[in-house]
Amino acid sequence: MNVLFVPDDGSPDLPVLVGGEPENVDEVRAKEILSEGVFEIKIQLGIGEESAKYWTCDFSYVSLLSFRNFLRGLFKRAICDDISTVGM
Repeated sequence: MNVLFVPDDGSPDLPVLVGGEPENVDEVRAKEILSEGVFEIKIQLGIGEESAKYWTCDFSYVSLLSFRNFLRGLFKRAICDDISTVGM
């Protein structure tokens, strides 16, 4: 699984997880991206060609649990049990 922060300004993506392993993240760049009004968190599961969008402006714990449940339903629990161990 890969997780990337994708800035809306067209600058390069910032990998956070690659192959399921944490990257050495440039925290200054991450803060810049997360401070933008619009950005994407891209999660590449590597298990098919399907895609989905989940729009939110709420990054609270409850909202992230809702997102995890969204992924579970979308991918039929294929790897979402692994997601539950990432800070939740």
